[in-house]
Amino acid sequence: PHPKFSIGFGPSYVYAIQYIRTKLNLKQVLPLLDGDGQIEAWPQADGFIWNAGILMGPWAGVKIGMSYMSREMLNMEGELKAKSLIPNFPLELEGRYANTKVIPETVRMGVNWQIDDTWQVGFDWTWWHWNIFETSYTYVSGNPLIDALSPLVQPKHNSNGWNLGMGMEYRIDDDWTWMCGADFDKTPIPDETFNVDNPTDRKSGG
Repeated sequence: PHPKFSIGFGPSYVYAIQYIRTKLNLKQVLPLLDGDGQIEAWPQADGFIWNAGILMGPWAGVKIGMSYMSREMLNMEGELKAKSLIPNFPLELEGRYANTKVIPETVRMGVNWQIDDTWQVGFDWTWWHWNIFETSYTYVSGNPLIDALSPLVQPKHNSNGWNLGMGMEYRIDDDWTWMCGADFDKTPIPDETFNVDNPTDRKSGG
């Protein structure tokens, strides 16, 4: 709408597919059994998210940008296979698996300053609304033994995540540019809920 002000909007279609293989203690189903079982599942889901942003150039050499991306709750569903890993207790079952995955709301802001023809610096900040994901519930069904496991409850207690970054560029000549930068994440995952699903504290993904 103006040489120093731009706006943008975009929709996105999301398709997610996941392969899950996890062990469980069969005593949860049959107290007399001492050993492990295994669950495999192939859930999938789709959905839509949208994003909008503005870019401003209020002063010569300076650009300021801000954007927002919507959240989406993906209802993952698919086939499930369960089996016993106890040699003298062969058991294989089939059923259904359902779980919800979250794409969090995201807010981004940044500024870039073109100091002169050779130097420019930039800063950006990103925030993820991860604390909407308090608890993960997994529902399995299709057989009385499988039904006995449902729901599988996994506390998350996520806080919100954020990332701060900065960078600098020096243009040596038309062919060579020197660049450096630094980046820091604040994880949304509390210490008490670290598990094999979250092997890193860098869930923010900066």
